[in-house]
Amino acid sequence: MKGLMNQASRLRGLLSIILLCLSFNIGAQTQKEAEAALNLLLKQLQADKVAEQALHREREQQFIREKDKQQARLAALQKAEREAEALYTTLNAKVKANSEAVSALQAQIQARTHHLKDLYSVAKQVSQDAKSDISASLTASQYPNAVSALDSLMDKSKLPEINDLQALWLVLLQDIQATGEVVTYTAAVYGSNGEKMEKKVSRVGPFTATTDNAYLGYSPQDQRLNVLMRQPELAPALIDKNHRDKIDRIIDPTRGTVFTQLNREPTLEERVEQGGYVGVVIISLGGLGLIYTLIRLIHLSLVQSQVK
Repeated sequence: MKGLMNQASRLRGLLSIILLCLSFNIGAQTQKEAEAALNLLLKQLQADKVAEQALHREREQQFIREKDKQQARLAALQKAEREAEALYTTLNAKVKANSEAVSALQAQIQARTHHLKDLYSVAKQVSQDAKSDISASLTASQYPNAVSALDSLMDKSKLPEINDLQALWLVLLQDIQATGEVVTYTAAVYGSNGEKMEKKVSRVGPFTATTDNAYLGYSPQDQRLNVLMRQPELAPALIDKNHRDKIDRIIDPTRGTVFTQLNREPTLEERVEQGGYVGVVIISLGGLGLIYTLIRLIHLSLVQSQVK
């Protein structure tokens, strides 16, 4: 704005001078008119100077006002900084005090639980072993959630409580009782084709489980009862007899290991199928060799009888 006013004043002065020069050159103006023009030019320059000074004063006042505002903002920010530093100092002192209190409490807990550490470690180890054994046992088919109460006891970041120890005692007691049971209950049974069936299952402790027509095996990974693809010898006769007197059972003292191995052992037909074409050729050559051997034995026997 200041630049525009200066240009305008210069332009007016230049035009006035040009007009004055023209008046002198042409000679059409009188001396009095020339003096009036000069006076008018002087007044115009003075008015422009006054306006320019007023503009400068206004800008100076505006700068002073802005400076006061900036100083007020600076003072407010400095005050906020001091308050934040005071709050930080207070909170830091509280954190240190809390840390010292936590350390003191941990030392107190350490002193109080010093003699119980062995008990806790033994309880955790027993709960681990019990969960592993019970989850893989045949009794888990009847009590699938028996070991869920041991999860809190197996948490290493938590100290066992009296309720956790009581839960371990109850789980072990239930497992002992289930180990000596001969019971019948309804459970999901999966056939050899993967079909799920709800059937009555007769369980003899952790050793044997049967339905009305088959012996069962337990899969800990899937947590389900499966019909054994290969039944033990005399199993149909024993199952039929059990319908009458409930006396005889085939017992697997290894808790399912022998039944599992029996279930995995292939028959002669399956072994031949596993051998493929190579197995057929080997069996054929063996049969031909046996036939040839028999023929030679018969021939030698006839020759020997003739010699005699």
